[in-house]
Amino acid sequence: MKNTLTSLAILFSFAIFAEENALKNADSKAFLEKTRRPPVQESWAKLVGETSHRRADREVQESPIYLGLRFTPERILAQVYINENESYNLGQQYGAAAGGTSIIATNKNPGGKSVLGDFGLRPEDLTLSFLYWDFVSELDKDSVKGRECRVFMLKSPTLQEKVKIYIDAETCFPVKAEWIREDKENKGKENIYRTIEITSFRKESDFWFVDSFVIYGPGWKTKVEFGNISAGLAKDGVPEDVFKKNSH
Repeated sequence: MKNTLTSLAILFSFAIFAEENALKNADSKAFLEKTRRPPVQESWAKLVGETSHRRADREVQESPIYLGLRFTPERILAQVYINENESYNLGQQYGAAAGGTSIIATNKNPGGKSVLGDFGLRPEDLTLSFLYWDFVSELDKDSVKGRECRVFMLKSPTLQEKVKIYIDAETCFPVKAEWIREDKENKGKENIYRTIEITSFRKESDFWFVDSFVIYGPGWKTKVEFGNISAGLAKDGVPEDVFKKNSH
């Protein structure tokens, strides 16, 4: 019996090792597809946190932020609230191109000024929708905070910009992204004008979440920290307040 258990353990370990190696050695399309479609069960999450924004010419600005999430077999549904007055409803289909991303802005601040935009954030940043931009090429591997990453260049089909994404080679999770666009003053030259870096993860109810990240560009930097996270499987019940009632 002992030998049988030992043999099973060896086979199981080999299977995991083989799967990890297959993933590491997967071609660009297969690896990117794995990243775009995480193996999640139907579930929900609520993330409550704070944002702080710094610019060289002004005092530090702070605002509460809320992110409600529903993961289904086909898509991610999300709601973003910032400063209690500005909200967005988002949808992102797995495996779809950028056309699979939908954004509806509601309860905008008076005068149309966007707090999220002023902080250098786009609502779709919070659901990593840039992962679904058009594939351009895979670049040489690189390292981010000691982790080996596969690096991809993607292009927006609707915006005149590209994004360079660093994806952990083992976990298939993006840990850094750089947005690139043409320099208006120097034709033919491209500049990185905003960067996002994941700074920490947190496990809650057997789910892993990004609980802290920074996004920055020339002269500014925004930090987002989710200090209160709750999550669960849909089969065990979904709280009514995952998406706030006053959103349309």
